[in-house]
Amino acid sequence: EGEKCELPLWACLSLAAESRFFDMQLPKHFGDSFRKKLDGGGENFNLRVKSLYYYEVGELLCSRIKRIPSSRRGVDNRLVLIKKEAEILREVLKKTFVGQRFRKNLDWALNSRDEDVTAHTSKLAHAEKELFDIGARSSYALHSWKNHGSRRIEVSSIIKTGNVFNNTSKRVVSPEGAGGDTDNKRPRVFG
Repeated sequence: EGEKCELPLWACLSLAAESRFFDMQLPKHFGDSFRKKLDGGGENFNLRVKSLYYYEVGELLCSRIKRIPSSRRGVDNRLVLIKKEAEILREVLKKTFVGQRFRKNLDWALNSRDEDVTAHTSKLAHAEKELFDIGARSSYALHSWKNHGSRRIEVSSIIKTGNVFNNTSKRVVSPEGAGGDTDNKRPRVFG
């Protein structure tokens, strides 16, 4: 009783859901003090050191804690507290992901085409790195299009051969509008 040990996340979540004699705490990098640091402006934190999949693990942790049945454990104040912590963590993760870190990451992705970005990207969690890569590719594609996009457009081979216009069905144009309405000035096309 009262012993503490570190367990893998999967084991901890399973034991918390099944056992009345097991309490869990959030990992330190998802705990209260770290959440407050992130919430206060975590744009320069190296989340990759804490967990490569920081946001994904945090979201999984929150959703699994939310699903721990309260009836299985009886009235347990610790479970209520951990569920509240998980909801706070979820909000901090959202705020951090789309807040100042996101703006800084997007700025680096879009404006550093010819610069060394390893110092910046080495601090990014997996989800942030993926967004950075997408933004950098988009920026490169836009730059390439601006520099080379005004080249002459070639005529398609289908148009050159004329196959696109070889339609065997005949089209009939009626001088009457749709439904025989003579007030409708548009010709009606059948075909």
